[in-house]
Amino acid sequence: MDITIQRKKGIFDSAYGQAIPLAVLFDGTFVGRLETGETLSLKLPDACGTLQVGMLAPRNSPYIGSASGEVYRPAMHRGLPPDKPFSLFR
Repeated sequence: MDITIQRKKGIFDSAYGQAIPLAVLFDGTFVGRLETGETLSLKLPDACGTLQVGMLAPRNSPYIGSASGEVYRPAMHRGLPPDKPFSLFR
């Protein structure tokens, strides 16, 4: 399944929120990192799974490992069916 995630400016109102990178996980495995203004294209397995986007803890460096425990707090959590297109913001 092909998924594109775009992080627009203004999603978090404070400068602090805009400066924190987001971690993207699929079934608890790190699959990408997203800065403000970036677009991330992912090719994920055609299977039911959990897509999670979380703010990285400010104490983490820009180079993170693959453990989901490094995510500061989840921003959005949604299960994706493999046979239907999905859009978070319409």
